[in-house]
Amino acid sequence: MTSSVSPAPISAWRRHRALGVPVDTLALESVVALVRSAAENGAPVTILSSNANKARLAAGDPALRAALEHATVCLPDGMSMVALLRLAGVHGLPRDASGVMLVDRLLRDPVAGSGVFLLGGEPEVAPAVASRIERRYDIELAGVEHGFFEDDEGVLERIAASGARILLAGLGSPRQELWLERWGDRIAAPVRVGVGGSFSVVAGERRLVPPRVRRFGLEWAYRTIQEPRRLGLRTLRNNAWFAAASARWLVSREGAHGTMVGARRTRSFGDGAG
Repeated sequence: MTSSVSPAPISAWRRHRALGVPVDTLALESVVALVRSAAENGAPVTILSSNANKARLAAGDPALRAALEHATVCLPDGMSMVALLRLAGVHGLPRDASGVMLVDRLLRDPVAGSGVFLLGGEPEVAPAVASRIERRYDIELAGVEHGFFEDDEGVLERIAASGARILLAGLGSPRQELWLERWGDRIAAPVRVGVGGSFSVVAGERRLVPPRVRRFGLEWAYRTIQEPRRLGLRTLRNNAWFAAASARWLVSREGAHGTMVGARRTRSFGDGAG
């Protein structure tokens, strides 16, 4: 189970739900402040994100829905969820808190960027990606482990031995969310962030989505053009599902009003969606 005590200097924020998954109203700098505080004082924090793909997967996967709900913070990754909630009359949602932008900001932070462990990537690629990240951000990573592992216990031991304060898990969805949920009580690093495919972007292998493209909600198109073979079919499937599910949801607007969550609330198994 993932522990979700939030030690941020902010007291609370609003959690909305769209298409059955949570979306939190927390700006990028507030998330960085939360990570910095947790890395220093050791209170466990899990940061995940919601987007069209995860909403589609979670619709048929109760375990993934639970993992997203149990996260301390669940950020909108891309403009699709933000735009949907805005259509439902929700305001104050962050525009700048996507997974890639969060990872980039954390690696640039003098406090949060220290003691980072990278988990994910192909065995022959992960060390090279880690080296490029170290050079690009002028940091020394606590450790790196590729994502094609079977020995969970061994990975947990190596994370603990590294002394890492922040674990960036780029295992893809839903694996990274389920892995962080399953092993939350055993992960020594107090900050755990599900980052998807962010490593290749922050390593400079792929470009960040330009602000203008992001402003118009076309991140999905930009990423698909960069990786058509990997993302093409998934994007078509997600877009078709998202359009139909959004139309149904806008009629009910279930969860759009949001509930307050924050620094002094602890969620555990069984404390799920409202």
